Amino acid sequence: MVKLGFALDVVDEWPPIATEYVWCNELDGEFELLSPPVYIKGLACGDRFTAMPDPVNSLVFEFVVTKESGNSLIWIMNDNEAQFKEFEASFNVLKCSIVRFDEFNHFSIHVPKEVDSLAINLLANRLEEAGLAVAFPVWRHDAETA
Repeated sequence: MVKLGFALDVVDEWPPIATEYVWCNELDGEFELLSPPVYIKGLACGDRFTAMPDPVNSLVFEFVVTKESGNSLIWIMNDNEAQFKEFEASFNVLKCSIVRFDEFNHFSIHVPKEVDSLAINLLANRLEEAGLAVAFPVWRHDAETA
């Protein structure tokens, strides 16, 4: 297991950090993502990808997904003081895992491919009604039901 750093494109102070580190397995010249990213676009847990860390700073600037896992990713931003804690149990019941970035009240939710998309959509609606911002940077569940 390796902790891989990704250089993020910061535009107008977003995202609020320039580098994100995630856990990966290194397999046959590829990586497999093990932890849900909070700001890295295009990757979900279980995805396999190729990347060449920069020889100077060891950060990944570009990657190519070679095998999608079928899992999805949800980002939640708690920018308006709304409470996320009351929703954590619902995600846990659905067998989703949560990564927290407490400094900014941002959360990344790993949604396994086995989770019912309707249950996730209903939960996302409740989050938005509570004033939380919800984004779906990697959403693969609808593709399976189509």
